[in-house]
Amino acid sequence: MVMAVVNFEQDFTSPSLQNKMRKRQYWVNEHNSWKIIDEGTG
Repeated sequence: MVMAVVNFEQDFTSPSLQNKMRKRQYWVNEHNSWKIIDEGTG
């Protein structure tokens, strides 16, 4: 199993909300396919 940790800044804007935050995602590669197994603020 291969795992990757990704840190990034998300800048989200909609008509009623504006939000900027750092996020962290944990990805795992199973059977040649990547999927997110956890996500949170980072």
